Amino acid sequence: MMSNEGLLYIEPTQPASTEPVLDHLTRKMAAAFRKAMPSEWWQGVHECVCGAHSTNSDYRLPNGELTNSLCVHYVAHHRCEVPSDQLARIEALAFGEVKPTVEVLQGPDLILAAARARIENALGARRLSTWTQWGLDVEGLSRSLRGGCLPAMQGCSAARRNAEDLLTLLYSIGPDSLSYMKTVVERDHGDVRQWGQQALRIPGWDRGLWVPLLLALIQWCKGMERRSLAMNLHVLGGATAAAWPTLLELAKTVGNDRDFQYDLRLALGSVAPILGVPDRCPNPKCRSKRAWDYRKCAYCGASIASETEPGSAEGEGSTGGGGK
Repeated sequence: MMSNEGLLYIEPTQPASTEPVLDHLTRKMAAAFRKAMPSEWWQGVHECVCGAHSTNSDYRLPNGELTNSLCVHYVAHHRCEVPSDQLARIEALAFGEVKPTVEVLQGPDLILAAARARIENALGARRLSTWTQWGLDVEGLSRSLRGGCLPAMQGCSAARRNAEDLLTLLYSIGPDSLSYMKTVVERDHGDVRQWGQQALRIPGWDRGLWVPLLLALIQWCKGMERRSLAMNLHVLGGATAAAWPTLLELAKTVGNDRDFQYDLRLALGSVAPILGVPDRCPNPKCRSKRAWDYRKCAYCGASIASETEPGSAEGEGSTGGGGK
């Protein structure tokens, strides 16, 4: 996708070149951009397919043309995707030539370092060391987190989503829970590194291997860690079907622990859309959300036909005990 309004409002579809093209066109664009003035209004941040990020402003060049902060990056690292008419406009710029800075170029090495720093900041030294010992390929995860934002607002690539989901899980498990997690993994799988070969593999980590582990952690953890795990169950996708019966059973047995009740409802709500379970009473004459516990409506009596077959609902069209 490309706009001719302004200069270099383009959306590359190919990875950035390993080495930048540092010819007179790149230097001309760098010189003009160095003299540009940022707009006074917020424009939002754009991410290139390779992972380079724009600022939240447009920029007015000395000749009056409007551009964006990725203009030099596009000319240097996505030259083959810059239209010829836009290259001609850059050729006509008359504001000298300068060598672009590393920050303006935003080459692949800089983007990869930023992805690695994101992982380190999210997990901290203790957790990162543990996950690495258990088989996490940090460099592979960094590469998968770099870029992958598709053009025309199509979201992220499957590889990027896959990496984002794994990082979400790793972040949800606090450092003080790692020893308990290791006990659970060794109980179910023997060696934690053997488990990690599949559960931490990038790309294609095995989501099914995480289901019993997260269920155990939800029952063991407390506070915001348990809440985070409950809210993030959805990253396991279709594998969460195996967790559904246990979550329903737990919801019956937690008693008066209101915090645990709330967290289990969050977990059920996180998983329900994936499995096709309605988020409110399926009875069209009721549709209560508060009385619906993902099994049965306390108000009208409508229910899921089978707790082992999510998405199969009874009570459609019936009034039940309290329907109007």
